Amino acid sequence: MTEQPWAARLSPQAAKSLTALPDPAREMVRDLLDIAVRSPWGWPQ
Repeated sequence: MTEQPWAARLSPQAAKSLTALPDPAREMVRDLLDIAVRSPWGWPQ
């Protein structure tokens, strides 16, 4: 997996927890944060 900057700011504890996840789980978290950044006031239906 190529390391790219995160779209959202993470706490040090969250960043440490993410490093322990397998690549597919990290990609899923990145996708969810990307969606959340696009619509910060609510999730699209």
